[in-house]
Amino acid sequence: MTPRCKRDLWLSWLFAAVCSITTALPALAQAPAVKWGEIPLSFEPAIGQETPEVRFLARGSTYTLYLADAEMLLNGRNEAPLKMTFLGANPAPRIVGEGQQVSTSNYLIGNDPGKWRTSVPNYGRARYGSVYPGIDLVF
Repeated sequence: MTPRCKRDLWLSWLFAAVCSITTALPALAQAPAVKWGEIPLSFEPAIGQETPEVRFLARGSTYTLYLADAEMLLNGRNEAPLKMTFLGANPAPRIVGEGQQVSTSNYLIGNDPGKWRTSVPNYGRARYGSVYPGIDLVF
């Protein structure tokens, strides 16, 4: 098969896929409004898949929530990031996952298997222990 033939075959497949997606869009317009407070979050510990200051993170189709020692950062797609800093808080609280879920995450990025992260556990909550004296913060 020539490169041009492969390209044409790929383009026809892509066109068919786009057409099938766009025909379903009117049905999405009639879907009920999203209730943000009811969307389940899934937290995972940062074990090398993010920068060292990130302790836990949650990913959704339109956002990533990063939890660090004394702050959190909500990065939305096409939105300005929202950063919350815990003023006067414990500078190094213990952050733990609670309510382990059945699902896991895998990061197979790059060619070096030594940098891959597999079977990263998922949790229903992330708890900052003793952010302030006698106060925990739970996401």
